[in-house]
Amino acid sequence: MIASDEGFSLTEMMVVSVLVAIILAAAWLASATVTTAADSMMARNAAQTQGQQALERMTREIRQGRKIFDSAGQTNTVKAPITSTQLTFYADVDHDGLTERVTYNLTAAGLLQRSVARTTVASPAPTDYGADSAPITLAQMTPGTANLFTCYTADDPPVVTTDPSTVRAVQVTMNTIAQSGGSAATVPFSPTLVEVRAYGDGYQTQ
Repeated sequence: MIASDEGFSLTEMMVVSVLVAIILAAAWLASATVTTAADSMMARNAAQTQGQQALERMTREIRQGRKIFDSAGQTNTVKAPITSTQLTFYADVDHDGLTERVTYNLTAAGLLQRSVARTTVASPAPTDYGADSAPITLAQMTPGTANLFTCYTADDPPVVTTDPSTVRAVQVTMNTIAQSGGSAATVPFSPTLVEVRAYGDGYQTQ
């Protein structure tokens, strides 16, 4: 038998080239899809983690709130002004026997930040505190988020209040966002109601 030395025809070469291009395109698309899915999962995990850590910290510290006397002689745990994006309260957060002034603030850019002011006075008044520390960012939330903090009285049913002397619980409602690669994810958290234990006056929830 005589072997053929004709090789491949132009048509055959074109068909092979098209098939190779299709295979490469499919492989690239599959790789891009896997990468996007991985980025999306990583972004969601990051948002979930930072949100959970921030929420647990806020919950723990608000619950530990302490009463101090203000200039009017009232015993308050929360410091005025009370807004939906900022909460300042007194608590011994580092367990050194002294009461710190803790501020959580949500910036216009959606950064949830925490700062602390300290005192050396065992039974401090509001004027006994130094300047706030540099803020530390705990989580990224959706810019323009409102109603991060809602303060309630001990009434049954609870009543929303902005009067520091009547705050007995704080509801925290947050969502966090994170990015990984070209993907972003938003994780909403269920509203969390935190009772200020310093009062112990039978706060009633609905």
